[in-house]
Amino acid sequence: AAYQELSEDGYAEISDMEAWLNASPDMYPAAIANKETGKLEAYICLTPLKADVYKKFKNGEILDVDLQASDLMPFQKGNNDCLQMDVASRQQKLPRDGAILLLDTFEKKIASLAKEGKFVGNVLYDICSQMGFDSANLIADVEKIADSHYDDVPSVSGMYEGRLKLSKKIEKE
Repeated sequence: AAYQELSEDGYAEISDMEAWLNASPDMYPAAIANKETGKLEAYICLTPLKADVYKKFKNGEILDVDLQASDLMPFQKGNNDCLQMDVASRQQKLPRDGAILLLDTFEKKIASLAKEGKFVGNVLYDICSQMGFDSANLIADVEKIADSHYDDVPSVSGMYEGRLKLSKKIEKE
């Protein structure tokens, strides 16, 4: 629902996503559901990539829809270079209270991983919407490193790399 403006090449099959989740159990550090319907309303997807895959992704050789489960890994002790695949919502814009809850849950999960000695290092963002751009800038210091692979997307779309603001705070502490 969140990516209906993209062609079917712009999103992965459910079976692939399930395989990714098996390979990286903490890849959805934050999600919110509607209490009345039980439906998932929004989520954040952040997963560590193997070093060679991170480099390929950064160089534009692959997209998130090309990822195999073997390209992902669980969070490890030490620094984890990650791909933030999605900040997705059923709605074009989350209500303020929903956005706050989603981001608060995300930060709590990242802080919890840090207490286990698992830190988020650099993060790649393949941004294809204004919401994705706004979300990335809210939680990270990002820099555009390449243009988008997708057609008919906003001018802010593209490949970005950066560090989570929370990761920088954790490092200082």
